[in-house]
Amino acid sequence: IFAICLCLLMCHFDWFVTSQPSARKELAGILLATLAICLQSICVAVVPVTVAVLAVRRRWRSMSISCIPLGLYILWYVTYRRRDDAYRWPIGGAYQQDRNISLYLEFGWNSLARTVWQTANFPTFLVIAILITVGAIHLIRQGGNKRVYAVSAIGASFIYHSGFVWARGFATLRIFHQEIPSRYVSVLAILLLPIAGLGLSVLLVKIRDRHGLTRTTRNALIGSLVLLLIASTALDRKSTRLNSSHVSESRMPSS
Repeated sequence: IFAICLCLLMCHFDWFVTSQPSARKELAGILLATLAICLQSICVAVVPVTVAVLAVRRRWRSMSISCIPLGLYILWYVTYRRRDDAYRWPIGGAYQQDRNISLYLEFGWNSLARTVWQTANFPTFLVIAILITVGAIHLIRQGGNKRVYAVSAIGASFIYHSGFVWARGFATLRIFHQEIPSRYVSVLAILLLPIAGLGLSVLLVKIRDRHGLTRTTRNALIGSLVLLLIASTALDRKSTRLNSSHVSESRMPSS
């Protein structure tokens, strides 16, 4: 459902940012964005990005209209959201949450790595981060709407991710000690993996032009990279199981 909601919000973004929308498109965009936020409130992270882009372009009328879904969210937040029966789980009040930069970074690299790999690990994160950086630089250099899309996707991901770290990071990593659920990273995957794919394409073209690599050699390099990620994941899981078994043994009473 995150993917569906994000698609609705991306229609809102596209209609308001890429052209001068008609009144009918503005109304449709507002309704789609409001529906998306009603289904999954965390998707409100995309709306401030749309507002920021319109503000930079000094399109004040469109900016004001695009703020309506955000205003409705704020109204909901300061009214019903503060009621005790608005929570499905008592995590927020049952535990003291320690939110710090270490938790943010750990939740961040785990989330980004999980977009392509079920068991997140740091090597996977580094590969994806490099590809996203290369793809974003390529789009920014091209300018126009491509630059807007790249900056907006990264900005929305940052806002979205910050919201989840604040709301769920401590409980997920410190209390339950579990892998970050895939539903938390689905929006990051939709926003950032196309940029990472572009970065991979740019790197392959540059390597081919500089070193004259054949398709066979290129496929071998990609296969080696995949095998490296599989090996690193297997080692991580093995070390985690060993640590868990040692902890369990240490907790057993001595005979």
